[in-house]
Amino acid sequence: VRDNEQLSRLVQEQEVRLEELERQAERADEEAQDRLRILEDVQSDKATISRALAQNRDLKDQLAELQNGFVKLTNENMELTSALQSEQHIKKEIARKMGQLQEDLHNAKEQ
Repeated sequence: VRDNEQLSRLVQEQEVRLEELERQAERADEEAQDRLRILEDVQSDKATISRALAQNRDLKDQLAELQNGFVKLTNENMELTSALQSEQHIKKEIARKMGQLQEDLHNAKEQ
């Protein structure tokens, strides 16, 4: 009877131990699944970051092109403005000389 009680207690202890091991196995499985999801998320994030960096490089290249185009247009605008001012100055000089010539002609006719 005593052996039976000891065996019964031993079986009971083993069952408790088995239940504990099963719970640990379940937790380990859940943790493994969590780690797998985290790894998948990290890989997805890595791909997203890679695409974002590539897009960023493209945008920087486009910005550089736009800036170069803006500088070119600004320089051309300055050249055209300078040429226009020069032409306006020449026009004023011609108008002044024509006015002087007309005045001289008028004075010559009066004499």
